[in-house]
Amino acid sequence: MTQHVGPYRLQQSLAKGGGGEVYRALGPGGHIVALKVLRGPFNERRRRRAEVELRAQRRLEHPAILPVLDCGWHDQIAYLVFPLVEGGSLQDRLKREGTLPTATALEVVRQLADGLAHAHAQGVLHRDLKPDNVLLTEAGARLIDFGLAQELEASYSRLTTSGTYLGTPGFWAPEQAQGELERIGPWTDVYGLGATLYACLSSRAPYVADTVGVMLSMLVQRAPPDPLGLLRPDLDPRVVGLCMRCLAFDPEQRPSLPALIQELDALLQGREQGAPRPRRGLGWFAGAAAGCAVLALGAAG
Repeated sequence: MTQHVGPYRLQQSLAKGGGGEVYRALGPGGHIVALKVLRGPFNERRRRRAEVELRAQRRLEHPAILPVLDCGWHDQIAYLVFPLVEGGSLQDRLKREGTLPTATALEVVRQLADGLAHAHAQGVLHRDLKPDNVLLTEAGARLIDFGLAQELEASYSRLTTSGTYLGTPGFWAPEQAQGELERIGPWTDVYGLGATLYACLSSRAPYVADTVGVMLSMLVQRAPPDPLGLLRPDLDPRVVGLCMRCLAFDPEQRPSLPALIQELDALLQGREQGAPRPRRGLGWFAGAAAGCAVLALGAAG
């Protein structure tokens, strides 16, 4: 293992995945950080995509997005530096508890929607929303791994090989599964929010199949996901309806991100009058996986 990447000394590998590897590292000021090495080798196309990711993440400053402290190149290695935070992923909590209380699930998605609104305003899409890419910290939910992030103004045809499927099976938006890259936009992240809400309330992805090929076939043939209301007949029909509209096959049938935020606020404010809405900074995610140092999740995206 390379002992140094730029001015950072690598101490321990935390996780690795298709997008790269994340290390615990010591920074030049003596601070412990998480350093993500983007997987190479980098031909011209991959280098340009890595540069898009570096530029995109440096622009994002929001409480619901894990910040990038530094980024750069070292001996043909692209790297990103993040705070090493305490907490676990949303997926960790779902594995442990099965589902979230409805109000908590809505609040998680509401916070993520805030972060995405900021990213979209900066011209950046996430394109891989899923419970694995959400950290639950004492301060609230935080989005990680913009490894599939793409600048809205960038040319899809130039930056992505035709026919390449980007995203995570089970959480793919139909336009991603069908390889219709020109149709990917902010509505794709709305689908991801709906898929994440679906998982929070059902403990499974919208699409489940034995193989990726079968799942892809389901999406291409426009087979709808199992209705959330059938999996959870106890849920408020308004919550079910909002979730399923976010999962609409046709992007124009999904709510816009501002409309989704408005509906989430209405649901949160209207639930059980007198019951307090979960808030940031009050330990409402204390059960998330206290004591586990994570950022490593971003490697597997």
